[in-house]
Amino acid sequence: MHLDTAVPAVGSAAGRSDGPRSGDARTARHDGSSGSATGVRVLVGLAAIILLAALGWRLLGGAEPNTPGDERSAAAAVESDQETSSPPDPAAVEADVVEITALLVTTLERISDEASARAALPDIKELHSRVGQLHKRIGTLPAADRRSLAPVVASALAPVHPLSRQVLGTPGSGAIVEPVLVPLLESLDGLDFPSW
Repeated sequence: MHLDTAVPAVGSAAGRSDGPRSGDARTARHDGSSGSATGVRVLVGLAAIILLAALGWRLLGGAEPNTPGDERSAAAAVESDQETSSPPDPAAVEADVVEITALLVTTLERISDEASARAALPDIKELHSRVGQLHKRIGTLPAADRRSLAPVVASALAPVHPLSRQVLGTPGSGAIVEPVLVPLLESLDGLDFPSW
């Protein structure tokens, strides 16, 4: 047996294939730790991609917050109430009354001239639609819940009437919003003095 075949030479191909040297063991350990580091990098990269995708989706119109022109919240509430066939949650109805009147106050406060009155028309129409849906939901509440809702409605409507009178009395803008605002006010008054 020759010495050069029995003992592999350092750095030869035979030496690398026969087994790990002490330097190779360090390399193997280092490769294992870099594998977990690579895994972390991949997870961080995926998280960044997901975050950017969610941000892009939001910026391009997905999952917008509720605005007066957005029917999703009221429609979803009505659908969920109808699916369960039980009366709606009085607290949810109360919250909707407060939200609708607050949105109306905000919309009315923005009206100062003909241009702003025209810009407010779609929001007022949407609020009128939401009040119609709210009437249906209130009609399914037990009588005791409807009675307890009356003071909440009266309180929520308190700032609406003076602001409405101011907008309707303003030359130019009053005539523009009157055809949509007056029916909305009548529907809201129906919440305060219900026939149920």
